[in-house]
Amino acid sequence: INFVKNNYSLAPNPNNGSFTLTFKDLSNDISVEVFDISGRVVYENYFTQTANLVQDIKIENPSSGLYFVNIKSGSSIATEKIVIK
Repeated sequence: INFVKNNYSLAPNPNNGSFTLTFKDLSNDISVEVFDISGRVVYENYFTQTANLVQDIKIENPSSGLYFVNIKSGSSIATEKIVIK
């Protein structure tokens, strides 16, 4: 099963360090990592496929700038860019 952009949405973007990931289909467990521009992990979590399809993500004390969100499901990975104001 290919995990593609159609399987989730991320909003709002830009944001203030809080955003929501909404999954349309959790056929596998999901891991979510958020990195800052220097590659430092600022958020990491793991959701089982029985978890709620809506996950609120909050980054503690974020600096404004560009961040990367890696969403992994099985052997598939998707990367989103977000802007924190």
